[in-house]
Amino acid sequence: MKNLLYSLLTLTASAAPSLIQAGDGKATVQQSAAFVDEGPAWDVTLGASLREVEVSFSTAGIPSLNAAAYAESDDELLVSPGIELGRTISKSDGLTIRLGLGYSFATFDSHTSGFDGEFVAGESADERYTVDASRFDGDIHQIHAGVTFSKRVTESFEIGLSFGPMLIITDGDFRGTQEIFQEVPGQFGTFTAGSRADDSGTQTSFGAYGEVRARVDLSETVFIEASGGYQWAETQSYGSSRISAEIDPKSWTASLKVGFRF
Repeated sequence: MKNLLYSLLTLTASAAPSLIQAGDGKATVQQSAAFVDEGPAWDVTLGASLREVEVSFSTAGIPSLNAAAYAESDDELLVSPGIELGRTISKSDGLTIRLGLGYSFATFDSHTSGFDGEFVAGESADERYTVDASRFDGDIHQIHAGVTFSKRVTESFEIGLSFGPMLIITDGDFRGTQEIFQEVPGQFGTFTAGSRADDSGTQTSFGAYGEVRARVDLSETVFIEASGGYQWAETQSYGSSRISAEIDPKSWTASLKVGFRF
């Protein structure tokens, strides 16, 4: 029995030399490198991003009245407050891999310039013109999930690449009108024809983002993060076949955030 116990103890010691080490007649248990505490695994960032979206308006023409089609676009610069929760899943040789889930929102308010499509009907002195007045406003909510690969350059600075899918939710309200007037010399004009479109509701579309991120540690638990990249998503449309508006969320982005590790 003594020989059997001695053989098992010898076999265990030889199979796991990193866990049991003899020294001064005492057995010392060593911690495996896979379980070494490397600091906080969770972090949260708060801040805002700048991005530019394109809002376009269109009105169909009326051939019988010689009314030309109308189109106009407006670039909206949006400020998007946001938050992201991150989880470090791997850290070795200066390379860190994180998973992130974030949310941001922005408000837009765009409208047409008003008068457009003025033209002369035939050779007469009478003049017809259109008044196109459209307005499109609402909120854009964005949810993204991604992975970040970052490399530590110095003790307090790291740079990396982040990418992943995102969901765009637009809560929009569109109101558009087209009115055609027959101008009589010496008078303002008489109404000839017109149409109106009102459309509001929530639309969703899927997209993706990619950006370069840089972090500067202010302390062990606080850091500053700056990022820049591009996001892609499908265009969303409101209105009718005659009068409509579209918002195109594809844009370059720039962000500045403060983060906390815990």
